[in-house]
Amino acid sequence: MRNAPWALNRPERLKARCCTCARSAEKTWRALLLRFLCATYGALDAALRGVSQVYFVSNPLSGVVMLGAIAGANPLAGGAVALSAMSATIAASLWGFDRKRFEDGLYAYDAVLLGAAVAVFWTARPEESAATHAVSVLCAALVGGSLSAFASAAVARFGQQLKLPSLTFAFQLCTWGSLLATQRAAHVEALGAPASLSAIVALGTSANSSAAAPDHFAHDDFARSELHGERSALGFIRALFSGVAQAYLVGGGDAWWSGLLVALAIALSSPLLCVLVLVASAIGLCTALLLGASPDESVANGLYVVCKCGAAGRGGMMLYTRPS
Repeated sequence: MRNAPWALNRPERLKARCCTCARSAEKTWRALLLRFLCATYGALDAALRGVSQVYFVSNPLSGVVMLGAIAGANPLAGGAVALSAMSATIAASLWGFDRKRFEDGLYAYDAVLLGAAVAVFWTARPEESAATHAVSVLCAALVGGSLSAFASAAVARFGQQLKLPSLTFAFQLCTWGSLLATQRAAHVEALGAPASLSAIVALGTSANSSAAAPDHFAHDDFARSELHGERSALGFIRALFSGVAQAYLVGGGDAWWSGLLVALAIALSSPLLCVLVLVASAIGLCTALLLGASPDESVANGLYVVCKCGAAGRGGMMLYTRPS
């Protein structure tokens, strides 16, 4: 039979107290570790759902495939999207925003688009190294993603009062703000953005807008052709999937396969939505060609298709989920 604590001598009582404290500390650390793992899993799940929410899909597996497609086509954009999505998710969790919207990834949704836009439209100046530019883009995505969570919450609350969906309004506010802010920065330049308000007015009132527009896109991979003037079946398929990937501002040129991965990611969650997106992409592409759009530039990179894909996803899911 064990001796009672008061029957033990001093060294034995000290040993027993140390064992009790050790067991208590072990339970505390286990509880903290378990809580940390649960919080990390919840944040990753919400962030990945935010990546897939660009196509109105709430599926973390689809988010993984889409993020892989972005990173494969543009590694810097993939890193910026991942950082901005996680920073927005963590900010929304710390500030206690609406739990349902958090779990569905809706606070990371605008941050994903912002991260992609920053990676594509922030171009390095000639004197800036590639490493410095990458760090500045990732830092901007990190800060901008956390701020976009607050903008998304504010826009969603305002939209609820008007009974209107927020859609991408928070993303547009944050992205335009960041692009305009870069015009005051000495080490970064916004691709295609005019340097001043007077340049915007001149651009809008010019009789020949193509002559007044900046020529950044003329020599950039973002506007290179894959059709090479031929309306071939392979070129059509490439342009079709390029348009699907352009929702994340990737997919032009040889990276058309990223659109195929995005379509597969959509199909993992909703085959019907995948069909709607591809049909809308084909209709937009055919319409652009019939109206005389040049197949050498914007058509080949899917720039005439991206809005149709988003509209198909938005309208199709709303009609599909409408109560009878």
